[in-house]
Amino acid sequence: MKFKEMIVDLTPLLDVILILLFMVLATQSQSTTETITALEEEVSQLAQTQMPQTKSEQTWYQTYQQSIGKVNIVFPSSLDDDPMYLVLEDGTEVQKPETQDLYSWLSSQIETIEQEVIIVSFTYNNEEIFLRDYRNILSAITQIDQNSDSTVVYQEQLIELSNENE
Repeated sequence: MKFKEMIVDLTPLLDVILILLFMVLATQSQSTTETITALEEEVSQLAQTQMPQTKSEQTWYQTYQQSIGKVNIVFPSSLDDDPMYLVLEDGTEVQKPETQDLYSWLSSQIETIEQEVIIVSFTYNNEEIFLRDYRNILSAITQIDQNSDSTVVYQEQLIELSNENE
């Protein structure tokens, strides 16, 4: 038996495989675009549902906002240059006197707020504050919450300062 030499040309098969691969990629791209569009529509619908729509909802939302007091404690990046200060809801800044301790200063400022619920935000740069200062502020806020007739809600806001050395 003699075997004939058979040459198989695989170029057309390779072309078919590449065409199929291209079709799969095009289909995935289209489905991804459709998914992104659907998610954007859902986000816009959720944003609309979060805003008060009816007059009663708007009144309730306004009353709710007015029943909450807001205070922001700002710890400066350098205590050598700036003292710690408090930003009240109306935007006024009250600096902490060097002679007064933290608890008495904070409690005297928070007692002036008439709302039943007070949100105390603490804004600081994580790289600039010492652990003892952080603990002192948390301790003072906890004592104020325990000794006050109002409900004190605590939240933190980290600030990132760009390095001037870079």
